[in-house]
Amino acid sequence: MAAVTDSFTDSHGVTYKWKGFEDGTAEVYEFTVGADVVEIVLDIPGEIEGYTVTRLTGKLEDTEIKTVTIPESIVQFGEDTFRRSTIGTLNYNAVDAFPISEFYFTPFGYAVIKHLNLGANVNKIESYLFYQTVIKQSEVILNVPYIADSAFLNIPASMSLLSGDRKPQIRFYGNRHSGYGNH
Repeated sequence: MAAVTDSFTDSHGVTYKWKGFEDGTAEVYEFTVGADVVEIVLDIPGEIEGYTVTRLTGKLEDTEIKTVTIPESIVQFGEDTFRRSTIGTLNYNAVDAFPISEFYFTPFGYAVIKHLNLGANVNKIESYLFYQTVIKQSEVILNVPYIADSAFLNIPASMSLLSGDRKPQIRFYGNRHSGYGNH
């Protein structure tokens, strides 16, 4: 049960509706973009009024978004959070996000991501996180200790995923891949 339910509008004109819980965690359950916003920038907060944001269940589907920043604190995504959206830059920093149980719950399903940045503290990329996601950049550096074998399942475009100094190189071509790291 939520202890607090509130909303706030950030400096980019995005209103976040959120719930704070007795355990000190919070969920952002809705995003609303102001009518006068020209370029959508979602800078998801890691903390709101003393609550740590751990769940992101709001949806912004079929939308052109300049930048999305996911904070380190996120451990759970809602169903189809950014489905079929085009994201210019995704700054993904979720350190220990929970596994996504089924491919239809993927937060980035059928989205187009032009540039993917993975935060230095990301410990894992779980199953189906980027299921059916088009990632436009030709190479992505994955310096992540754990990558589930279906994390990038059915990527429709050719790209190389290079795993930095902690894992062997991973290459994906369509929905085929040359190997994985630790899983």
